[in-house]
Amino acid sequence: MTPTPVATATATLSADRGAEIHLLMNGSWFSAGEEFVLRLSEQNAGHELTAERFVVLQVAADYYFYPAWDRVCAGQMMTLPPGMDRESTLLRFWLPPDLAPGGPYFFFAAYVDPDRSTLSSPLGVAEFSFE
Repeated sequence: MTPTPVATATATLSADRGAEIHLLMNGSWFSAGEEFVLRLSEQNAGHELTAERFVVLQVAADYYFYPAWDRVCAGQMMTLPPGMDRESTLLRFWLPPDLAPGGPYFFFAAYVDPDRSTLSSPLGVAEFSFE
């Protein structure tokens, strides 16, 4: 079976500065033994932007922060040049054969002003479950 990427829902901000971040998955429902892929697509159509990038996994009331996937709130400070357009794979693995049903779970991604007071991009969201 060829995985079909699932587009993310994004929030609209009135002060969007041109930076966008999207989470792309190879599905939204996963079964035991299937491949699980999470990709990150980042663009900046505006001026150069310095921001902190956050990617977060929500499982019930617990939050796990990329890249360590632990509960310590962490982001990556970066400079986004004008015209930036890149994609990277954050997670790729095969689900175990004894996977229990569960979900929905969520990934969130955003660029945040260094003072963490406002979003510098629309929020990227991806939802998934195990059957």
